[in-house]
Amino acid sequence: MLWKALLYGGLAGSATLFGTFSVMRFEGAVRRWNHLVVAAAAGVLLGAAFFRLMPAAEELATGVPGVVLVGLLAFYLIENRFVLHLCDEEEGCDIHDIGLMAVMGLGFHSLIDGMAIGAGFRVNEALGVLTALAVILHEYPEGVIAYGLLIAGEERSRVLLYAALVALATPFGAAVTYVFAPALGEEVLGFLLALAAGSFIYVGAADLIPRTHESDHGVNALLVVAGVAAVYLLTSILTHWH
Repeated sequence: MLWKALLYGGLAGSATLFGTFSVMRFEGAVRRWNHLVVAAAAGVLLGAAFFRLMPAAEELATGVPGVVLVGLLAFYLIENRFVLHLCDEEEGCDIHDIGLMAVMGLGFHSLIDGMAIGAGFRVNEALGVLTALAVILHEYPEGVIAYGLLIAGEERSRVLLYAALVALATPFGAAVTYVFAPALGEEVLGFLLALAAGSFIYVGAADLIPRTHESDHGVNALLVVAGVAAVYLLTSILTHWH
């Protein structure tokens, strides 16, 4: 199943690149409708964390809630230090460009996403597919964010190169985790799933949900709930399939 981990990891990475490319090509339309994808992605991430990743982690390891919290705090610290630096409105900007720091932060985020996919496929195919779908859906708005982080002071061709490097981290993380997971043992595999759950909860609740309050509140709220419900239903279907 290594090829499936690579395939889904590659699709997730491609979603990041597609997000960056689409905002470069159709910036007005993408920024107008991106909040709908963000809302649905937030629901899917939260649903995947609570309905699949955490239960699967608890079957393999002990102390899962603490590890989930560690994953959540780790992503907070990564974004606080390396990725997002927001301005006040009167300063006239949305995001500071922080160059290679942004690439490192986004790349590490994508690496963890890939590790979640690889660990999921190591447990079973249903978990791998569901985790990959959650990652794919939220990687697109991440690609849009990456454009905003990297564009200042850079040529567009270089921004696209940076986005490609970030995208490659996802299949790399998926492949490495899938290959070495058996040597690490079930306990460590469970910890990886718990860390992934923490990262999904943080990204969904801290990064994505606040953006759903900016416009079309009712539609966005509906999409968040729909995303959670879709994961619940898909989890049931994939569980029976598996």
